[in-house]
Amino acid sequence: MPTLPRRCADGSLIVFDVPDPFPRFWAKVDRSALDGCWPWMGEINKGYGRISLNDQPIRAHRVAYVLAHGTIDPDMTVDHLCRNRACCRAEHLEAVPNRINLLRGVGACAQNARKTHCLNGHAFTPENIRARSRYGGAVHRECRTCGREWLRQNRRTPAGRERNRRKKARRHTRLRLAL
Repeated sequence: MPTLPRRCADGSLIVFDVPDPFPRFWAKVDRSALDGCWPWMGEINKGYGRISLNDQPIRAHRVAYVLAHGTIDPDMTVDHLCRNRACCRAEHLEAVPNRINLLRGVGACAQNARKTHCLNGHAFTPENIRARSRYGGAVHRECRTCGREWLRQNRRTPAGRERNRRKKARRHTRLRLAL
């Protein structure tokens, strides 16, 4: 009897003992394409195929991966190499860490990770990158060369000097109030 793992929202893994999911599962997969994707023809949720096993919803591509390759390691995510979320073809699925799956995608995280130069053309090298955290704890890269250039331009102007003078005054006022 095959076992099908399912990752819960908290990251834990549930294993389902299913009598025989193959006929019901494969009946909902269009396997007519010889080289292309095998799309899920059943219920679709956010682009992913979904099937219920033991009254629990599970993504169809995960079931296809388990049927072809065995269990899925708990710290792995099943990635669609074809970028088609509804695809259930085992050759198009690969178990990878979540970070790799995100970086292979087309989202903002992946697009920014692929950038090799800043907007002004300076290379993103380890010596030229400063990691800064934004509100909410998100970390982003900044070009040190552009940062130095910005400071050089803003410190030389009268407005930049005045802005720096006001910042220092506010800082000293806060320190006096804190004491």
